[in-house]
Amino acid sequence: MEDVRGHVSDHSSIVSPQGCEKHVRSVILRFGQVAKTRKERSNICHKTP
Repeated sequence: MEDVRGHVSDHSSIVSPQGCEKHVRSVILRFGQVAKTRKERSNICHKTP
């Protein structure tokens, strides 16, 4: 069994017509025997000239 401490998996990468990428990733944090999953959403926009 591998250590999943601080493991980050990229679930989806959606590119919108405006050139923005919506990233949703799950971050798994382990505290002893308790595992918490936190979802992080971030928008990365590339401005076109």
